[in-house]
Amino acid sequence: MFFQKKGVLFSLFIILAVAHSALYAAQNSTKNTDTKPTTKRIDTNKKPATKSTKANKKPVTKNASGADVKFDPNKSIDFSVVMGPYYSPEASLAIAGAVVGLYHPDVKSQLSSLVIEGFGSINGSYLVNIHNDTFLNSDSRQLYLYLQVLAMDVVYYGKGYQENIQDHNLVEYHTNQYAFKPTWKERLYGNVFVGVGADATYSKTADFTEDFRSVVDIRPLQETSVSVAPTALINYDSRAHVLNAKKGLFLQYKVSWFDDTFGSNKNFTLQNVTYNQYLAVNKTDVLAWQLIGEFSNGDVAWDRMPSIGGIGGLRGYNSGRYQDEQMITAQVEYRLHIIRRHGMVFWLGVGTIADKVSEFKTDELLPNIGVGYRYRIKENVNMRFDVGYGKNGPNVYLSVNEAF
Repeated sequence: MFFQKKGVLFSLFIILAVAHSALYAAQNSTKNTDTKPTTKRIDTNKKPATKSTKANKKPVTKNASGADVKFDPNKSIDFSVVMGPYYSPEASLAIAGAVVGLYHPDVKSQLSSLVIEGFGSINGSYLVNIHNDTFLNSDSRQLYLYLQVLAMDVVYYGKGYQENIQDHNLVEYHTNQYAFKPTWKERLYGNVFVGVGADATYSKTADFTEDFRSVVDIRPLQETSVSVAPTALINYDSRAHVLNAKKGLFLQYKVSWFDDTFGSNKNFTLQNVTYNQYLAVNKTDVLAWQLIGEFSNGDVAWDRMPSIGGIGGLRGYNSGRYQDEQMITAQVEYRLHIIRRHGMVFWLGVGTIADKVSEFKTDELLPNIGVGYRYRIKENVNMRFDVGYGKNGPNVYLSVNEAF
């Protein structure tokens, strides 16, 4: 708990420092623009500049890294780089960074993106996430590539709410994980898409430490996990921008079949139902809400168990703290624009887990609340810094793009 509190205080310090600098710069900028303009003599004999002359080119806005905030279509891929400090109870103090590249292989489609994000910490943990989203043929063809390389000390509290709620069931261990998840989607008609893909994950553990009072069975975790599956999905997607939706609806059903035929060492299925909706409150602010259900069947691998929490789930819960065969979460988030490239988010959420769908209980609900800072590093691309609070305390997160 001490390290969690220290991490939150450190995170809040960073948020306040950045926000203060942003507001100070904005105030100074406003003061400078309030001065009277210098009167210039107009040469009436001079011909007006054409659109192709440099005189008519608008100045571009630069972000902290020196890259243009607006997308430059003249570049094959337009990159921005952001780096800064990071802290979490698992990773300790770290240096985090993100490289965001936007490109336009099809000018009739939304911007495609390449996002590389990660961190390296003083305790030896590191993470690299690569997201590549490509949109073609007026968004009718979409290719999503996801690659993760992870080495980190993580936690495990067993399976099911009754084991997970007990603090003394804590098991800490080190994991090395590699994941690759490609997906190809085709427009069926209107905003309806169908897709196929693959889901491959390799996880290996070491260095177990557990509380002497723990009743958790750690034998499943000591086995190397290999999970490989073909996937299929169907969805309805009316969002104009996948990276940072301002309005629209995303509704998807996805199923993955893990089997030893494809190289898995466990046979099971995972089904996911996702419902996201976005409402433009005004020209800048957005109200967004999400409902997710994950349902498993069979001999589920320990590292693929539906779980609550993580950087894209209910922020405030460690992803290894609450897990079981079935899971449902819901959250609502208000995205507030403050000034220029700076904003905040506020969210509320709730989730629950169970061995069977019929066993979900209202007295086992897990509440979630949080606040975050947003910095726009590229057109429709935000760096996010979130502090989320769950039933067992706070957690902090640094990432690129919104949680949903």
